[in-house]
Order: sequence, then structure tokens, then C-alpha cells
Amino acid sequence: MRKELGLTLLELILVLVISGTLAAIAVPKTVGFFSALDEQKIADQLISDLRQARSMAQACAGVKVRVEITADSWSARTVPLASGAPDDDPECGHTITSADRDRQKRELSIDGSSTTFHFLYPKGSVEEENTIIIKISGAPRIRVTESGRIERL
Repeated sequence: MRKELGLTLLELILVLVISGTLAAIAVPKTVGFFSALDEQKIADQLISDLRQARSMAQACAGVKVRVEITADSWSARTVPLASGAPDDDPECGHTITSADRDRQKRELSIDGSSTTFHFLYPKGSVEEENTIIIKISGAPRIRVTESGRIERL
């Protein structure tokens, strides 16, 4: 008598059902994991850019650094403290923008009504009198204190 090798139709269906069940459980958890990593990457880049903007304010007398956060990007640039002051100093005319990087697909916001704030010379403190909380996808992620300290939440 000859022995047949192979799987029956019932065995194949059982394997497919088990594989489908495991995939249905694992896929949603994996998607959430990658989403959290993306938000972490955005927060890291924004913190780095905020620290660079604060350093620009500490280095350049006669200017302040204006940070603007929109729904999906941010930018920082030097602006003169007094109207009519020169704005063409090559050492202090830098601009930082998230547009130079991959387009962010997360919603950015600042608590309160304003979407801008300023770092000031010489200490890099914040011109506004309140602590600024920056949210990514609705969750608080970054705090900028009145003294200019930038913290991850």
C-alpha cells in the first residue's frame, strides 16, 4: 500500500483560520506602535529645533526669535527687536523650518489662542508670561517654560 504525503483540505482550512485570527489580533497593535514612534520622532525633531532657536536668541543681540507652530509644521526665524533695525546680519539671520524635512502627518497645536511665541536675548527666555504646552495629535508632548527651558512631557 502506498502512503500519501500532503495535507487534507480540512487541515489547510484550520491553518488559515488560525493564521487569520492571529493576524487580526496583531495588526492593530502594530499600527498603534508605529504611530507612537512617528509622534516620538516628531517630538524629538521639534525639541531639537526649539533648542536651536533658543540658542539663536542667546547668541544674537538686537533680535528675538519668533517660533510659529501651525497645524502640521513649525518655523523659527530671527526678527529685529526694534522697528527699522537691520535684519540682514549673516550670523543672526537663520531660519529653521519643518518644511525642510518630511511632511509631518500629525496635528500640532499650542495650548491657548496664540500659535507663536518668542525667545529673547540674552538668556533665551520666553517673551510670553505663561508656560507654553505644545501638543502633538492632541496629546501634550513638550513644555516651554518662561525661563526658556524646553522639556518633554
